[in-house]
Amino acid sequence: MNALDNFPDQRAQWMQSQSNALRKLGFSVSELDLRAYFGRGNDLRGFAHNINTIWINGGNAFILRRATRQSGFDAFGRIEGHDGDGIA
Repeated sequence: MNALDNFPDQRAQWMQSQSNALRKLGFSVSELDLRAYFGRGNDLRGFAHNINTIWINGGNAFILRRATRQSGFDAFGRIEGHDGDGIA
């Protein structure tokens, strides 16, 4: 949820409400904090290997873009063998 990093209180509330809503729909929820993977794209790829759905929260697009670039997450849409649809 790095797009809301500059609003920590709202970030925590939003994370809780969105997690609860997704759980009610039957999803298993884990937060992926891209800051923990800055400069460690291979570790992030390993973490995400068994994840089949990624929910990307709204917020500041510039902060989110910086986090996706620094963590290597932005390369996931170009995974070899992927159908080319990327991540929605």
